[in-house]
Amino acid sequence: MKKLRVKYVYITTPNRPDSRILSNVMWLMESMGPPIIRAVPAIGERVDRWIALEGSHRVAAAKKLGMAIIIRPMKLNQRIRHDVRDVYPKRTTVKKVVDALNECGQCVRYRVAALILR
Repeated sequence: MKKLRVKYVYITTPNRPDSRILSNVMWLMESMGPPIIRAVPAIGERVDRWIALEGSHRVAAAKKLGMAIIIRPMKLNQRIRHDVRDVYPKRTTVKKVVDALNECGQCVRYRVAALILR
């Protein structure tokens, strides 16, 4: 059996969290546990840097609560349904979402504890 371990990573999220939504998400996460965030490794960066495809409020809440996140790695050619602003259609490839996020002015980077699913 493969041993899982938590490590610190940098993760960039698509949006700045809204404080009203953030407090609700924190309240939910206290009972539901760590969030699972779909993400891709940042291209040209070290392995411990990720681009989140979702979960701006969940990552911010985990950071504030001192809770680890769970990263579900995605491949650039995978098709996903997403809610990133200004990216259409809403079902597209991960690459198209990542390209839009690389141009993002609302993105926020966090250093958080993470468990990376393989």
